[in-house]
Amino acid sequence: MVNEDREIGRVNFSVFNLFIKFMGGWFTVLMVYIIAQSSTLLEMVSYGYLMDWGRYYKEYEHEKWHKFGILCIFSYGFCLNGPLRNLILVPISIYLTRKVHARMVYRLLHC
Repeated sequence: MVNEDREIGRVNFSVFNLFIKFMGGWFTVLMVYIIAQSSTLLEMVSYGYLMDWGRYYKEYEHEKWHKFGILCIFSYGFCLNGPLRNLILVPISIYLTRKVHARMVYRLLHC
């Protein structure tokens, strides 16, 4: 039995940094974060736009199809961000698990 070097209840920054390195680096994590936040932002903007359109519907009656088109653009924007994020996250997750499991198997074989 080998004694492990770990602290109970704490995860050091070096562990997070290692996982981020295995996922493709800080740029990849930042890109996924920006896509996730832009999806949330577009969703909030589309709901705000819909509330404004509903509040002043009588004034916007003559341009309702224009307003509907803009709402569709906002809605498609945040609906398409989820699959885009998943297209990035799935390969990153596979890459991460491959790296982590390879490291784990290496350590098990060379104990």
